[in-house]
Amino acid sequence: MKPNPTLPEGTQECGRRWHLEGLRYAKGSGVAPDPRSAFRCFTRAAACGYPDGIEAVGYCYDEGFGVRRQPRKAFQAYGKAAKLGNTAAQLGVAVCYGSGVGTRRNRKKAFAWYLAAAKKSDSTAEYNLGGYCARGYAGR
Repeated sequence: MKPNPTLPEGTQECGRRWHLEGLRYAKGSGVAPDPRSAFRCFTRAAACGYPDGIEAVGYCYDEGFGVRRQPRKAFQAYGKAAKLGNTAAQLGVAVCYGSGVGTRRNRKKAFAWYLAAAKKSDSTAEYNLGGYCARGYAGR
């Protein structure tokens, strides 16, 4: 694999290009599907500071896609991308806190992250937020 992003490492455009290359390998778009290559590309995108790339690394660790499943690393990557405003990562952090996967269970933090993602119109976050409210977990 020799993807072609030519911009200097650390730029958002470079990260975007590595992320898109990773998606090509993940989905098999124009290339044979290759989860390991996808993970390597996502890692390069994350190294550039690209939020979608960081979230994709979290997803790979969460699901064991192209790499051994490591819930703690998934939580860490989701957290980094969530703080950069990535909605999918905000949902990932909320799920980790809510289920205690990769971190200690904390419903108050889960609620806060679901709320952050819901404010960006993430329908899964909105649904889960409703469940938290119905069960009386809101703000606890």
